[in-house]
Amino acid sequence: MKRLADDVGLSVTTAKTAGWVASRRLKEHRRPEVASYALHRAPANAEDDDEWFAAILTPPDGKAR
Repeated sequence: MKRLADDVGLSVTTAKTAGWVASRRLKEHRRPEVASYALHRAPANAEDDDEWFAAILTPPDGKAR
């Protein structure tokens, strides 16, 4: 993991977190064109896919994407 983190310029902790967030949803379900990594990370603990998609596709009140 350290070599991977070094190769992409991240700390080991950040690389592990990014891998965990990515593992929470299949690649075809991620929406980088709609939401940033940080927005994908926030609801990554959601067990229900419908809850996760709703969180990704609905910006907070009064906030733009």
